[in-house]
Amino acid sequence: MPGYRAPVSDNRQPPPGEPPSEASAEGGEDGRKSRSQKKRDAQAFTDLGLQLVERNAEELAGLPLDEDVREAIAECRRLTKNARSRQLRWIGKLLRERGVEGLDARLAQFSQAQRAEAAAEQQNEHWRSRLLSEGNDALTEFVEAWPAADPKALRALVRQAVRTPEGARSVRARRELLRAVRAIRAGGT
Repeated sequence: MPGYRAPVSDNRQPPPGEPPSEASAEGGEDGRKSRSQKKRDAQAFTDLGLQLVERNAEELAGLPLDEDVREAIAECRRLTKNARSRQLRWIGKLLRERGVEGLDARLAQFSQAQRAEAAAEQQNEHWRSRLLSEGNDALTEFVEAWPAADPKALRALVRQAVRTPEGARSVRARRELLRAVRAIRAGGT
């Protein structure tokens, strides 16, 4: 065919023994992203959208989001299965278009705070189980660590919780003991 030229591929490989240039590693010599990189970026924004959907309203209120992104998040919460995944991709697209800088850092702060709360709650449960299993020795150690604790009230809760017949009173006493440990360790009385 006269005038027809076959397309020239830009996917030239470097000579053997020579590392690929940074431009080719990024997606091409002209600075464009590869299709795979675009897909990875889109998936990252979709994952960010999923993190936003999983947050509660208080945490979302503190984030710099547009109203349409907030509406898309609220809509996604009430959807299921395939509709939810489509909505998550839509949220990812909205986030890509808005260029939300600093959102990852804010979400990481929330995650770090949640991990700290979970660790504190785990310690509270550990102290409760020690108080129930070890009795007065653990109670003495607990009162030494937190002098604001009332040993008489804690001892009464421990006694009610370790009663032999597993009844409603012992279950309630275990809950109350955990609440008391939580309050004492948090700084209250």
